[in-house]
Amino acid sequence: MRVFDADATGRTLMISNSAPFCANGAPEPAASHPASDASALLAALTRTAHAIGTLSTPLAVVMDGLAADTGLGICVHAPIRIATEHTSICIPRSGLHPAAGLAWFLAKNIDGPAVGAYLALVGAHLHGMEAVLSGFATHFVPADRLAAMADALSGLKSADLRAVGAVVEDFVGNAPSAHEWNSWAISGDVRNTIDRCFDSLLLTDIVDRLAADKSAFAAHTLMQIQSRSPIALNVSAELLRRAPKLDFASYMNLELRLAWYFTHCVRDSATETLQWDEVVHDRGNKLSAIFGDTDANPNDIEASSEYTLYSSKTYKYYTHRTAVSVPSEDDIRRIVTGDASGAGSFAFTKQELVDWFAGNWGTFLDDEHLTPISVMDPLMGGSRYMDPNYHEGVSGVQGTKREKWGVRQRVEAVIERRCIEKDGYLRWRSSK
Repeated sequence: MRVFDADATGRTLMISNSAPFCANGAPEPAASHPASDASALLAALTRTAHAIGTLSTPLAVVMDGLAADTGLGICVHAPIRIATEHTSICIPRSGLHPAAGLAWFLAKNIDGPAVGAYLALVGAHLHGMEAVLSGFATHFVPADRLAAMADALSGLKSADLRAVGAVVEDFVGNAPSAHEWNSWAISGDVRNTIDRCFDSLLLTDIVDRLAADKSAFAAHTLMQIQSRSPIALNVSAELLRRAPKLDFASYMNLELRLAWYFTHCVRDSATETLQWDEVVHDRGNKLSAIFGDTDANPNDIEASSEYTLYSSKTYKYYTHRTAVSVPSEDDIRRIVTGDASGAGSFAFTKQELVDWFAGNWGTFLDDEHLTPISVMDPLMGGSRYMDPNYHEGVSGVQGTKREKWGVRQRVEAVIERRCIEKDGYLRWRSSK
C-alpha cells in the first residue's frame, strides 16, 4: 500500500473482499501469544490504520461482507467507503477498546458523539444501507455493479478525489430518503434516548441515566452494556471523551500506548472475574495510569519502531469529509445558526438551506468556516486529492460540479428533526 502511494502514476487504490470483508484481526488470537508478540500485533494494526488515514492517493474500500472490530477500524479512515446489500457492520465483544482508530472515527460521527458512544459501547450490528445511515459508509453500490465500477475507476486519468467520487456515484443505488433517515433503527424516540443518556461520554453517567430511563430500549441497552468487560467499557468511554480534543496522529499514538498496556498489564493481572459495578465506578486513578497521565512509568513502552507511526501526518478532522460524505448534523447546525461563516449571516428558508448544501457539498471546505479551499496541506495526507486540472474536464469524468449523492435527503431529514420554522425561516431547536 505504501509503495503504491509513493507511485505518482497511481490514481486510485481500491480494497475489496467479501464473506467476511475484514473481521476482528487481533484481540482473541493476540490473547494466546506472548505479551510482546500480542502488543506488536495490535501496534501494527494501529500503524496501518494511521497510514490508511493519511494516504496521499484516494482509497476506496468496498465492504461487501462483514467488517468487524479492528477490521472495521482499518476501513473507516478511507475517504470512500462503499456498502452493498451484503455489508454487515459489527463492533463485537472482544474485551478490548475499539481499536485501529475506530473510537476517533466514532467520536466524530455524523450524528454526533452520543450516537458514536452508543455504537461503540453497546456494539453496533448494522446491515446494508444502515452502514450509510450510521456514517460508516459514504456510498451504497449494489454488489452486481461492483465489477463495472472497478473497471471505470481503473480508467480514471486523475487522482482527484472528486473525480473518484463521481465515478462511484455513476453506480450507486437510490440514496436514502428523508423518511428513511428518520425512521431507521437509530431514530425517533430511540435516537432521543441515546442523545439524553450517552452525551456525557462518562460511563458512570451513561449507566445511571439508562437505569433512570423508563423505556424498554434503555433497559435493553443497559443489559447489553452490563454484559461487556467493565475495563474495556471504561477505556472505550474515555477514548471517546478524549478523541475530539486530539488530532489523528496524537490519538493513534495514544492507542499505541494502550496496545502495550492491555497486553502487558491487563491480561497478566486478570486472574479472576471482576465485580462489574465496582470496576465501572472506580474510574479515576486506574484510567490515569492506563492512559499515562499519572502513576505511570514514562519508559514502560519499549523504545521500538513497532511503537512509532509510519509518518507524522495528521489532522483535526478528516480532510476528505466534505468532498465525499454527507454533512454531519453539526455542519447543518452551524450553517443554520451562523456559527460557520461559509454561508453568510442571513437566515435560511428550508429550500435555501437544502439548496446551499446541495450546491456546496461535494467540494473541499475548511472545517472551521465551511468555506472553499484550493490547496491540500501535504502534512495532513491526501496531497493528491485535489487535481488543479479537474475543472478543465481532463480528469477522466466531466469536470463540472454535480450534486453530491444523498446530501439533499440528508439535510431535509435533519431539518425535520432539529429545526423549527419562524416567519418562514429556520431556527435550530434548543432541545432534542
